[in-house]
Amino acid sequence: MIEIYLLEQLVAVAKCGTLSAAAEHLHMTQPALSKSMQKLENLIEITLFERKKNKISINETGELAAELAEQILKQEENMLTRLRHFDKSRHTISLGSCAPIPIAEIVPLLSQNFSNFTISSFLEDDEVKLINDLYEEQYQLIVLSYAPDDDSLYIKEYSKEQLYLLVPKAHPLSKFDQLHFSDFDGQNILLHSKIGSWNDLARTNLPKSHFMVMDNLDALSNVFETGSFPAFTTDVMIQSQNNLSDDVKAIPIQDEAATMHYYCICKKSNQEKFDKIFQTLSNL
Repeated sequence: MIEIYLLEQLVAVAKCGTLSAAAEHLHMTQPALSKSMQKLENLIEITLFERKKNKISINETGELAAELAEQILKQEENMLTRLRHFDKSRHTISLGSCAPIPIAEIVPLLSQNFSNFTISSFLEDDEVKLINDLYEEQYQLIVLSYAPDDDSLYIKEYSKEQLYLLVPKAHPLSKFDQLHFSDFDGQNILLHSKIGSWNDLARTNLPKSHFMVMDNLDALSNVFETGSFPAFTTDVMIQSQNNLSDDVKAIPIQDEAATMHYYCICKKSNQEKFDKIFQTLSNL
């Protein structure tokens, strides 16, 4: 049986080009590395290096062996990653979402229905990554803004959220009762950094606008109160805040792209496990 460290060292030799460079990269002596490569050749009974006076270099067979070794190392890494994620899933439920509101809605449901589990949630603006991480068991549930075409997944559309532009009453845009992106493309707009896919949505539909991105909500509110810049909110956020200040106006954006639909997704193998969650989401 070939030990993993021998494959790692072979790959390093192929990438570094020489034994001396590989030894330095691996933080080991050249004689020790040379001995390891001889051990590998003896184990597989194939010559991987050309040896001449005062020179040793990897041959074509060694190059192929290094390529195959790199594939094996990647498979080993993938195996360990999937095993760790699976083991974690036995006592942790992880939710990945493309937007903040689904996290606020679904995490309490998970806590109520899985009281013996640790619940974790993550906001991710890369929806392809969310799907891949679901396949790899990093998440047991994800929320996307679209329904992927995949028969191995259970998909439930359960909600939607509409984007609004929030403007001070003194701002020129406050005269509008509704807007399209084209009406204010080119405006300087405040943008919170932790909004998931809303970030790409805003930048895609407002290519001429400049965004002042801020991590801290309080700091963003303080800048907004100066009256110089509009910001974004949504119908869900407005409802949760009950009443807006008399000094501001929330204007709905009418473009179809301004409404984000939410799809809660799990693997079909987990559908029964999360059946109560999906039922509750249907009634929201």
